[in-house]
Amino acid sequence: EDRDLSHGNCSKNNVCARLKRDADLLILTHPVQSPDLNPIEPIWRIIKQRLRGRKWLTVAQFKADIQAE
Repeated sequence: EDRDLSHGNCSKNNVCARLKRDADLLILTHPVQSPDLNPIEPIWRIIKQRLRGRKWLTVAQFKADIQAE
């Protein structure tokens, strides 16, 4: 994990944190997200910005738009 808040690291009452505790998972800590360590992150950020506000009726449409971007 890279201390991203969505991984349940901000609160013990977070759904993600509770599920990990209940499953008795061994959590491996990784460095925070960095373009040097994970070059895809800046690309995902661009794709998210371009797709923001769109609505899809099917998963296939969603995938097609991601591939088009």
